[in-house]
Amino acid sequence: MTNIANLLMHVETLCANYLRFTGRDLVSGVDPLDVAKHLGDASFAVVSHGTHDDPIFNYGNRVALDFFEMSWEEFTSLPSRLSAEAPNQAERAGC
Repeated sequence: MTNIANLLMHVETLCANYLRFTGRDLVSGVDPLDVAKHLGDASFAVVSHGTHDDPIFNYGNRVALDFFEMSWEEFTSLPSRLSAEAPNQAERAGC
């Protein structure tokens, strides 16, 4: 998802799903046109991944990218199961 239109649609979906599942806005008090910028610059990490059998991250804001010490390109090619350190991957997988 490198195309800006796809990114904007994805951010809209993230915000809508967050509201649906938590009853709270992920980003509030922001002009709808500025939501992607505010989410990207938020003071907390926001990540998402697809729904494939081995999902790959498809979004990470600035805090998440800094935490993982990765570029957008690296992060959005990382299977989410590999986001835990090796000793913790089995626990995360529920084994």
